[in-house]
Amino acid sequence: MTGIRILQLAICLILACVCDPALGAEPNKTATGILFESNRDAQTWYGKGRSGLGRGPVAPTHAAVMHVWMPDVRSSRPLDLPKGDEGIRRMLKTPSGKSLSGQQREFLSTSDAMVWHSVGNMKDHDKIYLYAVNAADVKKMAQAFLEVGIDSAQAAMQGVKASLHSYEEKVAKIRKELPKTEAELKTVAAEYEKARKETHSPLSDAETVEESKKIILEMNTILDSLAIEINGIEAKLLAVEEIKAQKAAGSAEGLARLEDIMSEQAIELAGALARKKAAISIREREENFYSLYKRRISLAKQVGELKKELRNAESYQRDAEKWLADPEPNMLPPRVYQNKVAIHPARKK
Repeated sequence: MTGIRILQLAICLILACVCDPALGAEPNKTATGILFESNRDAQTWYGKGRSGLGRGPVAPTHAAVMHVWMPDVRSSRPLDLPKGDEGIRRMLKTPSGKSLSGQQREFLSTSDAMVWHSVGNMKDHDKIYLYAVNAADVKKMAQAFLEVGIDSAQAAMQGVKASLHSYEEKVAKIRKELPKTEAELKTVAAEYEKARKETHSPLSDAETVEESKKIILEMNTILDSLAIEINGIEAKLLAVEEIKAQKAAGSAEGLARLEDIMSEQAIELAGALARKKAAISIREREENFYSLYKRRISLAKQVGELKKELRNAESYQRDAEKWLADPEPNMLPPRVYQNKVAIHPARKK
């Protein structure tokens, strides 16, 4: 009788393995590098409701359980793994997600299919539960979950590499530009100081600039007055010429008087033109001086900004080099404890 009972149990075990390959197969390695291991212990269907149990019109038949490395959540660059409904949508875009059956896709749209639990007895790890309506889909769910993390890590790594290249180019450009700007600043500053000593020596920078602007305004006022004066003199000369033409046959005394007037006005005109030339020269001198002052200020500002940009770019470059040498969590592919995912039958509690 005992032998018959043992034989019956053996037949049942063989049939179970044939009917459900996931529960009877040996651990098998996947494209993501993980191993699937069968576990006959039924796994509770957990969910996001108040009871903590799964919700949905169709109960899952299988559950994939894994322990995923999740370092300190305070990290500025945490792991980017799928969570919640948005996580499911990201999983569906992966190669494994795209190969899910229609039944599984419907299950994902109506039922709880992914739950995260903290692990009290395992440092820096979370326990992930993934549910599906058949054995093949539950493995694809685990694959899709990890593919999201792998793609995100690769994107983050490429982003850092691209940033490093950008910062290296920026550092090189600034190091080339900065000496030229510093040299120009030195030249302009020397020219400004020379002009200041020649025309505004006892005054401070601020006083010099104010005096220069004041002189420019004064010269503009003088030139406006001279323009009026010159126009008046030229009008007088023209009038005298016309009178002379009209009295060409007049008395010698009268003509002599007109000649005297013309000579006087010609002298006045020469003086006004000389004053105009001097005023223009003074204004140009002060405008050039004020231009030197503004150029010196502008170049000094440029040098300061270039030095600041260089410090920042070098700092960012060092950070990128450090992250490539010692990657941040978000730059690393997901790490599953012992590289294993347990496949369980699923059950409602």
